[in-house]
Amino acid sequence: MAIKLSFCIPTYNRGAYLGRLIESIASQWTDEVEIVISDNASTDNTEDVIREYQRKYPRIIYEKAEMNMGADKNYLRAVELANGDYCWLFGSDDYLAEGAIERLLYEIEEKHKDIYLTTRLEKSGEKKWLDIDKDNEWNLSNKNDYINYLQHVKTLGGLFSYLSSIIVRRKAWMKTETDFSYIGTAYAHVQKIVSMIKDGNGKIMYINKPFPIVGDGGDSFSVDGHLKRILIDLDGYKKLADDYYGNDVDVYSSFLNVMKYEHDFSFMKFFRWSGHFNFYEQRQLYNALIDGYGVNRNLLYGIMIISPIAHVMLKIKSYLKF
Repeated sequence: MAIKLSFCIPTYNRGAYLGRLIESIASQWTDEVEIVISDNASTDNTEDVIREYQRKYPRIIYEKAEMNMGADKNYLRAVELANGDYCWLFGSDDYLAEGAIERLLYEIEEKHKDIYLTTRLEKSGEKKWLDIDKDNEWNLSNKNDYINYLQHVKTLGGLFSYLSSIIVRRKAWMKTETDFSYIGTAYAHVQKIVSMIKDGNGKIMYINKPFPIVGDGGDSFSVDGHLKRILIDLDGYKKLADDYYGNDVDVYSSFLNVMKYEHDFSFMKFFRWSGHFNFYEQRQLYNALIDGYGVNRNLLYGIMIISPIAHVMLKIKSYLKF
């Protein structure tokens, strides 16, 4: 039977979590579903875990790279290895809610959209990417539809930042050009989806259902510090806006406006950030906000001057926790 849905799982040193993910898929899959795992040269027991599951389940494709190629290339490789009509990009420490496969196979059969986007379930509850509480459809290749969609987006998950919520039509993905300048940005997969939209493959369905459940592995992009993690978002989405919407001021501004919701562009948020960074780091962050997002220069440099207060407040808060 032809494969309709491939779970494309890029992974690195997630051997402790992959079993739960595989079981959550295998407990509800059909002959139309496969699992594809691209291992980015893991140094833990990932290979042993997967080999054991391959003996149990026949439709697991596994490839291990000889050397670490970085997250972005691993995302792309996972889709390249797939056979399905659609690819569900999935974080290797997350896992799948019951009923997800049945629902997606139904939607694929009935709607044939280019992109499906689901919400996710966190420990604190359901995380919605849009400000609507129902399923909805748009054609993002149509400018007015795209702007309408962007007006509903309140977090970068709605702009495809979060892997486990994204299902794409593989043929449309593979036809797009890979821009290798995005390798190292953490958002090469978003570049592919934005290219799909620009190429006329922008029919999207937002499924108001939390099918991915957030795992315990944490944000792998936070290991280099809080500043680096923020700049990944600021720089990555500014580059996407410049490269794809620089000649369309309406889409450009709507696209970048999502960042104001994601990171709460307010005096108090900037002030709290300042407590975590030294003056050099603050200057680096504030320049990104000024140049990329038009945040008032005087406001940010004023916060820099009073940032020692934020540092003291942070130390007091830390002390009171003991």
